[in-house]
Amino acid sequence: MPRRLEAVDNRFMSWRRRASVVAVAGVVTGVLGASALAGTVRPNAGDQALAKAAVLHLSDFTAAAGWVATMPPSGGGTSGAANASCASASNSTGLTETGHAESAFRAPGFFVQSWATVLQTSAMVQLDWRRSTPEILDCLRSALRQNLKPGTKLTSIAELPFPKVAPLLRAYRATVSVTVQDKTIPMVADMLVYARGRTEFELLQVSPQVFASAAKAAEQRIALLLSLRATA
Repeated sequence: MPRRLEAVDNRFMSWRRRASVVAVAGVVTGVLGASALAGTVRPNAGDQALAKAAVLHLSDFTAAAGWVATMPPSGGGTSGAANASCASASNSTGLTETGHAESAFRAPGFFVQSWATVLQTSAMVQLDWRRSTPEILDCLRSALRQNLKPGTKLTSIAELPFPKVAPLLRAYRATVSVTVQDKTIPMVADMLVYARGRTEFELLQVSPQVFASAAKAAEQRIALLLSLRATA
């Protein structure tokens, strides 16, 4: 099992960088939330428990490393579902959700949020994957541009090479610059969408660009850890 997750060194974290992490996290969380399933929802106790087990927990992080649980930021702004790509990506026709959970955590320089959704059958997961994944990149690109706040600029967004820690996986990295009191901070927001069996996952991590390599290494450990928990 992957080792527990660590935080970056506090000495490098100015208050501007911390504020920038929160700003970008709020935007991307709103985009991902707009593409969430909105079809038939029939939760059952077993699948709700599975979903809750398959998201990140505070116990997954190294003790005293600076990680704390937090409420997911509100995305606000224009819904990403307003564009055609996001509407296609969020098409839930023929899908039945039986379990769902999410969690969010922050540490100096990092924000991470995880979602787990259990569908009624693995065939539904395959259908959702075939239908939604071709649209995800265009959805993220257009929705991020719609929702960025003043002082925040999308520099680039592209697929991110990533180890296949689950049978179905796509990864993306957005580079965003945030200006706080005349100082511009380059940020990265990494978004993973992956699935195993009947469980679909989304993972978001935001950090200053200077920590991009450390962020990706942490994401690999997180994604593998959560994928191994998906037993349905």
